Amino acid sequence: MKAPPLARATIVDIARKLHVSATTVSRALRDQSGMTVETRRLIKAEARRLGYVRNAAAAALTAGRTHTIVFVVPNTAGRFPSLYQMEVLEGLVDEVSQHGYTLTVVSERHLEKLGLGILDVFKLIRADGAVLLLLRSGGVPLPRADLPHPVVVVNRIVDGMDADFVVADDEDGAYAATHHLISLGHRSIAHLGGPSDNFNTMRRRR
Repeated sequence: MKAPPLARATIVDIARKLHVSATTVSRALRDQSGMTVETRRLIKAEARRLGYVRNAAAAALTAGRTHTIVFVVPNTAGRFPSLYQMEVLEGLVDEVSQHGYTLTVVSERHLEKLGLGILDVFKLIRADGAVLLLLRSGGVPLPRADLPHPVVVVNRIVDGMDADFVVADDEDGAYAATHHLISLGHRSIAHLGGPSDNFNTMRRRR
């Protein structure tokens, strides 16, 4: 017969063992004032002995924060994500984890199937902010202001939008590459671009 899972130790369990209030235990584990150094030490020792693990989800609800960032990947029409998209994702995972956040990935295609706009993702997932990777010139228009949470837009600048933007200098990069070829004496230079509605392609061609 399978043994029942062990119950998770709680703040109340620690308080009962030490004959103190649950509030005192909570304050001690968060290194807040209101008790002696010895009481704090005993509480932390008992927490370790019982294998107490802080409930991050409950703490987030109490603080009104989720410590989650949502990343909306663009609709690639069934094509496998590009190396560029994967590099952005990898960089995001590395950065948010260093600050105690987790990353939730949602596709623009999934939102479209639900009849939702990109920033409606906050209605779908509780998060403290969002990163939007935009590749195409079409799609659902973005609101200019009154965003519910901080937003970072990658690969496009939206005039008047209350957000932060991270954009590569495609025009200067294409100019430098073309100038280099011309300096080598080449005159018949071809431009191999991507999809016509891709922001990078349009900027590089320009």
